[in-house]
Amino acid sequence: MHKFLISKYINKLSKEDINTFALHNDIFLNNIELDIVYKHVKNNWENFLYDSPTPIFNDLKKYLSSTNYKKSIKLYHKYYDIYKDYL
Repeated sequence: MHKFLISKYINKLSKEDINTFALHNDIFLNNIELDIVYKHVKNNWENFLYDSPTPIFNDLKKYLSSTNYKKSIKLYHKYYDIYKDYL
């Protein structure tokens, strides 16, 4: 059931939603970074939640500034630790 609800939420997620969330977490994405993050979230959300996100983060490392990359990993772990029991 959780997976179904998450998939519905992801389907409605916009670039603006991602950018707003990033800004609220002190991550300032340029347009290229935002496009890349949006693509990965939309296409790889199941890997982020249920598999190892390492290959995704390795790919993101090529496109994100080092500051945004580090903050993104930290943010992922923060929220994964909070919500992992609900997945």
